[in-house]
Amino acid sequence: MNKESIPFLTVTELSEVIREKEVSPVEITEHILDRIGELDKRYKSYATVLSDQAMDSAKKAEQEIATGHSKGPLHGVPIAVKDLCFTAGVRTMGGCKVMSDFVPAFDATVVSRLANAGSILVGKLNLTEGAMGGYNPDFDVPLNPWDVD
Repeated sequence: MNKESIPFLTVTELSEVIREKEVSPVEITEHILDRIGELDKRYKSYATVLSDQAMDSAKKAEQEIATGHSKGPLHGVPIAVKDLCFTAGVRTMGGCKVMSDFVPAFDATVVSRLANAGSILVGKLNLTEGAMGGYNPDFDVPLNPWDVD
């Protein structure tokens, strides 16, 4: 498999290449994290990148899948959530300066369900302040990679 095509695969397609062992969750996650490192300086999509956590999750998913303990179609698939979603032990700002140092003690239901399905959380995405409209001037404004203007 051409690893350059990985970021452009749908979740269904990623799930299939993992199931068919064309590429492993570790390889996919490494590639996605490398791509974030390379491109996010320009696009500013991520409020937080969880490289170590993501690699640990990818290794665990790879081992589980290899031993026949697949959790389903999201198992081993890297994902990101908006920085509005609570993530235990990980800063959650919601685009608000007043929440810059907030670290929740629990996961949002969506984060828990994605984790239980075996997905790999690679990071938390920038968003408008409080998901309401308009960006806080103290935070990076993400750019649309398909049309930065």
